[in-house]
Amino acid sequence: MSISPEQKDMLILFGELKSVIKEKTKDLELIKVPVKELLMELGAEDTPVETGNGKFTLRPRRTWVYTSETEQLMAQVKAKQKFEESTGQAKFQTNYDVYFK
Repeated sequence: MSISPEQKDMLILFGELKSVIKEKTKDLELIKVPVKELLMELGAEDTPVETGNGKFTLRPRRTWVYTSETEQLMAQVKAKQKFEESTGQAKFQTNYDVYFK
């Protein structure tokens, strides 16, 4: 299959942007904990910390911890799902995502 120069440029741009996003995501992960600690020191739970680029706040996020009974039931459901997938009882849909490496 032949692609036009415009199509090739679009694919190249896509790849370049994915690479930048990957690198910036790594950078964000490196500073995430220190930024969170700084915001806690500055009291960002109650008052936003304003910068020239926007406002930073800390918001509570719930993390659920389930009883052992519920954990066991969830494990049974996952095992049942794997079984149905392996026997063909479960059906799947094929969706396409752009993959670039």
